[in-house]
Amino acid sequence: MKTRRTKNLLSAAACAALCLPGAAPAAIQLAGETLQVYGRLHLSLDLSHADSDGAPGSPPDGMNLSLSNNASYLGFAGRHALDPQWTLLWQVEQSVKPDEGSGDLASRNSFLGVSKEGVGTVLAGHYDTPFKTMGKRWAVLNYTVADRRSILGAGAISNNVMNQRAKNALAYLHTVEDVEFQLMYATDGQDSRPGFMDDNDNDVFSAAAWLTLGQLELSAAYEHWSRLHVLQDSEDLAASGRADGLRIAMRHNVSEAGHVGVILEIIDTSAAIADLDRSVFGMNGSYRVGGNVFEAQLLYATDRRGVSNSGAVNLGLGMTRSINPQTQVYGAFSFTANESNARYPVAGGGHGDRVDTVPGGTPFSLSAGVVFRF
Repeated sequence: MKTRRTKNLLSAAACAALCLPGAAPAAIQLAGETLQVYGRLHLSLDLSHADSDGAPGSPPDGMNLSLSNNASYLGFAGRHALDPQWTLLWQVEQSVKPDEGSGDLASRNSFLGVSKEGVGTVLAGHYDTPFKTMGKRWAVLNYTVADRRSILGAGAISNNVMNQRAKNALAYLHTVEDVEFQLMYATDGQDSRPGFMDDNDNDVFSAAAWLTLGQLELSAAYEHWSRLHVLQDSEDLAASGRADGLRIAMRHNVSEAGHVGVILEIIDTSAAIADLDRSVFGMNGSYRVGGNVFEAQLLYATDRRGVSNSGAVNLGLGMTRSINPQTQVYGAFSFTANESNARYPVAGGGHGDRVDTVPGGTPFSLSAGVVFRF
């Protein structure tokens, strides 16, 4: 699903979280526009192979079947007129995990903000960075096993890192004719000491812009982390350092039935997190045949700084069928071919059950899923 941000921010928030084809239903009004509820349940059955030897600390060997919850959520949102021109906006969105019977309050995009037509929208809270949003809007097969975050925004060792939802964030969103832009500053983007004063040595700046020229959309994004904390080798070993990212992309609707797109990502980091210091080239496309949408995406990561044979290629294929505006079923396949000094996964972000591998591994996954939205 590829839609430009509308003036109704709440409707956009409710639909933007799912990038499978099909239009999102409107949020359910519980008390008019003051209180609305929306959500998504997305489950899939995945047959995966990690290409691992099964040694201690390594992923399981052989074929394994997983029931995966993929960014399911429940959200509450509202808007309240402050005067004839200004509107107060609020949203509290949380992940829900029906496969595990758990969830996390306000763990997704949650904010308080104000909006005025012709001026724009200001939000304060916990929100996707513009850098992340730009990548999501370009990509296809989001939240499936073929999600872009296996390589885009990922490191050769630390995996999905620069696709963040920044904490302590202030954001500005506005559209002027054919140009849309988003700006964000987060005082402590990963909330390094929860409950204490924000540490501005961990601040974040992120920006993105989209230019629409008929059937052509051009986009660019930049992001700077003064100190980005990442996990390397295991969840017990962390590293941190400066990170700067640049993305440039193009999407062209070649007909009413399909599109093609290309993207370039360049990430430059300090030495401590240099496994993120590489470039990514990508292309994707979609084509609709009746009620079915076929999608493909190819991503290539170059060697990381100072390490040869550390690149990888990820291929994703999928078909989605809309049963009705609220329900889609799909099938997806993805594999990642790593060089000897890389271990990019399959389903590296957004999809619930990541398929890790060992250096030089070629993990793959075949998946069938159902998405229901309200």
